[in-house]
Amino acid sequence: MNEAAVSTAISSATPAGTQTVMLQIKGMHCDGCKILIQEKLLDMPGVEAAVVSSETALATVQITAHGPSTQAMADVIASLGDSYSASAYKESDEATDEVSEEIVEVMP
Repeated sequence: MNEAAVSTAISSATPAGTQTVMLQIKGMHCDGCKILIQEKLLDMPGVEAAVVSSETALATVQITAHGPSTQAMADVIASLGDSYSASAYKESDEATDEVSEEIVEVMP
């Protein structure tokens, strides 16, 4: 099962009392980065599951009701090195990026 399928499975199979949070991650360059970030997220109290994709630059994290905040997870990721940063992912971010790319292509 690939990362996207696992991420989708986590999102759709969220047990009662937990929630799924998605983080947009910047600064990943390889699978080593992905593994490092995923392991750090899984080490956090209240994190039930975490899948990090270097292809999509997204982390899908299942947390308990008393799990870490999005900011706490972003801070842990940022603490791993100067090149890493994370923020809450919004599906509209992707659409905005696509529109921005189209505007750049149209403009001389």
